[in-house]
Amino acid sequence: MKKILIYLFLALFLIDTSCALMVNIDVKSFFEINDEIYFDYTIISSVNQEIVYVLQVNCLNAPMDLLEQKIITLQANEEVKGTYYSFEVDDLIEPQECSASFILLEPYEQIFSEGFSITADPSFSFDIDLDKKVFVQNENVYLDYVSSVESPIIFARLIYPDKTNEQIILPTSITTEQIGTYEIEVIASKENYKTITQTEQFAVIEEEAEIKLVSMCNINGICDQGETSQNCPQDCLEIENSFDEEGPLGEEGPLGEEGPLVDVQLGDEDSLDKESSFWNKDSLKSFFSFDKKNSRLYILYGSLAFLLIIIIIYWIKKE
Repeated sequence: MKKILIYLFLALFLIDTSCALMVNIDVKSFFEINDEIYFDYTIISSVNQEIVYVLQVNCLNAPMDLLEQKIITLQANEEVKGTYYSFEVDDLIEPQECSASFILLEPYEQIFSEGFSITADPSFSFDIDLDKKVFVQNENVYLDYVSSVESPIIFARLIYPDKTNEQIILPTSITTEQIGTYEIEVIASKENYKTITQTEQFAVIEEEAEIKLVSMCNINGICDQGETSQNCPQDCLEIENSFDEEGPLGEEGPLGEEGPLVDVQLGDEDSLDKESSFWNKDSLKSFFSFDKKNSRLYILYGSLAFLLIIIIIYWIKKE
């Protein structure tokens, strides 16, 4: 048994070394602003074989490379060299750690990588602070800023609606004499940080706008479509209140729930007398009303009448 294990181990070792692949990556230890990131690589194999691989530079906060598969045929013990170029370090790139990688896909999977750094100034947050965006003519406007670093160097310029401009010092207060759009341009800098540029606009109007509410109520004595007791109590409140809490015509029926609305159409005055007809308002109120105090008595009388009918039917059949 031991001999079998030894032979198996030797076989696996020979298979592994027969197709052994060595990759060496040579990359700078750091890159700075305006540098193009690149690395050199060398491939050597102990046997003749075809390999599939991709090259990549991986940074957490930087553009990702498009992976492109490459296929080459290696000759035993012959070196193959190449250079891979990635992105250029610009002002938007933050300082960070990255890696240069040779990713082998076939005949087996393996990753060869080397680390490097990007040295760049970090950024900081900076915002122009305005309490609102619309002001009235001759109103005082307080201009300030919010920064994540203390005491940044600030260059600020205010552009007026007539396109004239002047340099201002933040924080400051100005009086809005001109009507139109004002613009503030700010450049904030701090040693060992990136320079920040911000622009903000605000408007100045002649006077506050007067907002008038448009009512749906035409106050004509008729509860027209779209009018309710809430938006037109002059036309609708009297009719709705006449059935409130007494029947299904009101907003709340006898059970405390919203009852169905009944659309009552009155005909011509010659053919239907509004005062004597069943369909006048008082008749409808009586028809749909319920006497809450005597409701239990009505149920008792109805039950006794039903029981009496059953007894009579039983007596007739028995006879």
